[in-house]
Amino acid sequence: MPDGSSFQLQHWTHEFRYALAAGSGDWRSAGIAATSAEFSRPLHAVLASPTTEPSLPASGSLLRAEGARLAVVKAAGNPLVSGSAAAVDPRRRIAVRLVGADSAAAARLESDVVRLADLWSANLLEEPGATLDAIEVDPSDAVTVLATPVVDSTAHSTVDGPALGAEAEPAQPLYAKYWLHNRGPAPLGGLPLAAHLDPTRVDVTPGGSVPLRLTVASDCTDADLHGVVRLVPPPGWTVDVPEVPFGLPPGGHLSIEVTVTAPADAVAGRHPVRALLKPAAAAGLPPSWGQVVEDVAVLTVGSPAGDLLRFAADPAPVRVRAGTRERLAVRVVSGAAAPIAVEAAVISPWGTWECVGPRSLGAELPAGGEVELAFDVEPPPWTPPGRWWALVRVVGAGRLLYSPAVPLEVLA
Repeated sequence: MPDGSSFQLQHWTHEFRYALAAGSGDWRSAGIAATSAEFSRPLHAVLASPTTEPSLPASGSLLRAEGARLAVVKAAGNPLVSGSAAAVDPRRRIAVRLVGADSAAAARLESDVVRLADLWSANLLEEPGATLDAIEVDPSDAVTVLATPVVDSTAHSTVDGPALGAEAEPAQPLYAKYWLHNRGPAPLGGLPLAAHLDPTRVDVTPGGSVPLRLTVASDCTDADLHGVVRLVPPPGWTVDVPEVPFGLPPGGHLSIEVTVTAPADAVAGRHPVRALLKPAAAAGLPPSWGQVVEDVAVLTVGSPAGDLLRFAADPAPVRVRAGTRERLAVRVVSGAAAPIAVEAAVISPWGTWECVGPRSLGAELPAGGEVELAFDVEPPPWTPPGRWWALVRVVGAGRLLYSPAVPLEVLA
């Protein structure tokens, strides 16, 4: 990186905040553990829908613990970890993690909104164990308890309100071999369905044909997944199987050979063939599982010059005053004879992340054309003067570009 730090550190930098707390006696009698938890994991308020009528009490406790410290309250279950299609629903069951006090005690859960029934012990994976008549927590130990919330009125529930976070990636479609794009973890939703073409780079002569192996696989562990893969050849080219509908059991896959034929007058160049997987809508599946996934095979005729993707120009330095806006932009040129989906992400050091956005965006790059990919640089009014750097990563069809780093300066 331009400041001498490693690429990994800039991607996984953490922010550490510290606080001082005072009290009489030792850390136990001063309640330092509870104070620390309140500081490090504050509650985040979420605005309800403007059309929602107020129904909760003006004051009260959603959930509190007597005899232990309440560390976690969440909807029970972690389906994404196991590739499950099951939906988590706090109305059905919640998971509560309790941390023991200074001495062994029977913990009690209380609420001004719900009544908790059917208590179960659970492990860290929130798998139920034995039923509980009482909750025992040893000193400094942690236990996980599952419970069924019973609400007197459904008016208290805002589970069906607006989504609390994104349910799709900003750049569409998703690239099946995302690791080639150096983007880190799998896309939002965990990529339960993927389509792969093999080989992804092959030479072909005008009028000739090439076989490609299309594989569709499901990573779901408890539901059948359906959809269709549409094969999109370059203009003037043909494919013998334009669509492949599928229905896969948990962990299932299918493999089929398709043949792509070039026209007799095919010009020298790089000709992408796109396999676009569209999952079928089904009740109960996570919204993020409905995203389109693609793989791309590039068929090369002759010996074309240049690269599949390249920058038309380097980004310009950005100098901006706090409270105003400038742009960080790159222009990308295509060396392909058909459209390519591209994704751009801005990379900058810690301390600039609230100033530059969005973190990523997508576009369709036309055949032989170019597109501008731009990010807003808008430091909040309280941003102190400083000088940093920023660069842009652009990916598409398994290709990866990094722009030169340019100065990013907040002026006094």
